[in-house]
Amino acid sequence: AAREGRGRQGMGTTMTAAMLEGERLVIAQVGDSRAYLLHQGKLQQLTRDHSLMADMIEAGQLTPEEARTDDGALGSAAPLPPAIYEINVETGDRLLICSDGLSGMIFDDQIENTLRRVQDPQRCASQLVNEAIAAGGH
Repeated sequence: AAREGRGRQGMGTTMTAAMLEGERLVIAQVGDSRAYLLHQGKLQQLTRDHSLMADMIEAGQLTPEEARTDDGALGSAAPLPPAIYEINVETGDRLLICSDGLSGMIFDDQIENTLRRVQDPQRCASQLVNEAIAAGGH
C-alpha cells in the first residue's frame, strides 16, 4: 500500500502471534507490536521492538522517555524475519499481545496495574483501550 500511494511512506507490517502447548509458550513477532507476560504480579516485556527507535535506545542515543515524544524514528531499515521466543509459563500467568497503539500511549506500570486489577480478559482489554484513548490515543 505504501508503494502504491495508499499508505504512509515507509509503513510496514507488525504482528505478534502466540501458541501455547501445555506450559510452553512460543511467540513469533515482527515490527513494534509486543507481547507482555504478567508473572507472579510482575509485568515483563517478552519481545523486542523491531524499530529504529528500539535500536537507538539500545545504543544509548535515546532514552525510553525521549522515544515516547520523538515521531521521527519509526520503522525498520529493512524487512526482517520474525523473532521467535520460547518460555515456560505457569497457571495464573497472563499474556498480553498489543500494538504500539497501547504500549506507545500508556506506561508499562499502568499496563501492569490494570492486568493485576481487572481479572476478566475482555473487561481488562476494554479497560486498557480506554486508558490508551484517555492518554490521547485513537
